[in-house]
Amino acid sequence: DGMKQVVAAGKDASAIKAQAREENMPNFKDEGLRLVAEGVTSLEELQRAFRA
Repeated sequence: DGMKQVVAAGKDASAIKAQAREENMPNFKDEGLRLVAEGVTSLEELQRAFRA
């Protein structure tokens, strides 16, 4: 539970990002593109979400 420990310790965003990379967690952009490819959402909706 590395991510739980990093968050519980109050680490900064860069430490959380590093832990996410270490655990091969998908980022929001990659996950959004996967959802577009699966037809769950549209590219336009994904673009709106990232502009907000």
